[in-house]
Amino acid sequence: MIEHFILKEKQIIPVDLMTWATWFEEGSNRRVALTKWPNGGIISTMFLGSDHNFNPNSKDKLLFETMAFDTGTEYDNEPYRYSTYEQAEKGHEEMVEMITKLTNATR
Repeated sequence: MIEHFILKEKQIIPVDLMTWATWFEEGSNRRVALTKWPNGGIISTMFLGSDHNFNPNSKDKLLFETMAFDTGTEYDNEPYRYSTYEQAEKGHEEMVEMITKLTNATR
């Protein structure tokens, strides 16, 4: 069974399908963090709203995702997923630091 979640003041709230769909449709702010570089590269961390943990042996829900785009590194288009808002914020900053070091880029 697929569970659905919304964010309310950084708190994860389980909801029914219709509440979830309405929340997403209304353009809720699912973004945790966004970092842009002048060359067009970005790192985006988002709340996914459903569990993206596909490991049947794990009980952790993966509800947040960080991805890098157009940075010219091996991290581009690779998802990094987290269970909590705090982990997602930390993961975003770690990704920014790694890519900054690899590219010697400034934001």
